[in-house]
Amino acid sequence: MTSFFRSIRNTLNFDFEDKNEAILNADLGLLGFPPKDLHYRFLSQFTPVFYIRIREYSKTVAIAPYIVNYSGAVFHQYPGPWQVMLKQADGSYACIAESATRFTLGEVNT
Repeated sequence: MTSFFRSIRNTLNFDFEDKNEAILNADLGLLGFPPKDLHYRFLSQFTPVFYIRIREYSKTVAIAPYIVNYSGAVFHQYPGPWQVMLKQADGSYACIAESATRFTLGEVNT
């Protein structure tokens, strides 16, 4: 086991010194799991290339049926623009707005 932890430490540059310290610092209780600092340093090097957030909305209008329910999504595929998508009757999504910056959920709802 000691050689296993040494190989992980050497390969991934972990901050623990021996197997006992690795077990004490393990997040989520997993043997040899790296500390949160390593998670942050490792994951912060990645750029998200795909984002989608699907939401259900309702809007009050002055004419019947007075409440209109609809579904939509905020979508982004790097390096393209952020998009607001509206769900169509056939289940597909149509882009109704684009921006270089991310839309807030309040902007999406209107």
